[in-house]
Amino acid sequence: MKVFGPMRTLYLLVLCSITFYSSAKDLVIGVEEIDYAPYYYTEDKQYLGFAKEYFEAFAHQYGHQIHFKPLPIKRLYKSLIDGKIDLKFPDNPVWAEGTKKGFAIAYSTPIVEYIDGLLVPPDKADLTLEQVKSIGTVRGFTAWDYLGRIKSGQTKSREVNSLDALIKMSVNHRLDGAYFNVAVANYALQYKLKQPEALIFAKQLPHTRSHYTASTLNQLDLLKQINQFNLSDQAKAIKQKYNLN
Repeated sequence: MKVFGPMRTLYLLVLCSITFYSSAKDLVIGVEEIDYAPYYYTEDKQYLGFAKEYFEAFAHQYGHQIHFKPLPIKRLYKSLIDGKIDLKFPDNPVWAEGTKKGFAIAYSTPIVEYIDGLLVPPDKADLTLEQVKSIGTVRGFTAWDYLGRIKSGQTKSREVNSLDALIKMSVNHRLDGAYFNVAVANYALQYKLKQPEALIFAKQLPHTRSHYTASTLNQLDLLKQINQFNLSDQAKAIKQKYNLN
């Protein structure tokens, strides 16, 4: 059957719509059940922050419906491997390698950068590595860049129960510095503790600079879409809104 003129245009529009919606999916994104603003956090049982806005914009562009499922970090990996979630965010190929061994988990291109490092009071801005005698971390996090010095006894490490407590100990010089995600610590300093310049990132000291990605076990087509969306002006604008790269 040949279709001409306006009818042909209508036919093509309908065909494109059918193709678009047939590829749309109902997705469950597994996310970490922790307060990690501005990247992500939960307030009044609502998932908020950069990740929410980023993935909602992504889903809108491709016609998907998404549901965020906050879970403890260890359960997140099990849920991914068991196929109970479609995507995991954040993830990184080098994380939990033992847990993921034997599973063909695939990753998106980098979505957003992160830096883990030491935040110190301004009067310690020129601190050298040899002068770092005591650092603090939030319980459950590891100061990977200082493990060698901690094991050798050159630097003592103290775990505390919250980021707020860690920041206050560092501000009060009870520690040489706080080892944490720099963007998260700066957000807490500015918006929660109202002390935006009380600690600064000691960039001359050891730190880790890497990226958060999305991962999946069997939704490879979604990763292609995420990679494409990540290049868009909209994705870049969302990162800029949250002062992230």
